[in-house]
Amino acid sequence: MIWMGLLVATVLAGLLWALRGFGRQGLLIACLLTLMTAGGSAYMYWYLGAYEMSLSTEALNALPEDERA
Repeated sequence: MIWMGLLVATVLAGLLWALRGFGRQGLLIACLLTLMTAGGSAYMYWYLGAYEMSLSTEALNALPEDERA
């Protein structure tokens, strides 16, 4: 989950720096592209199984040592 926030912050900072010469339009473009990036990351996390895999990993790690595969 942390990587999604880092990705969004990096994309927003990079776009703001790259589009700094365009003023408000550059800010709008950067924000819209950042929202698309955040939406894509959230889609990948929730709908492609990363969330369920993280829950199952936590459950497996919580097992006693002699019951682990």
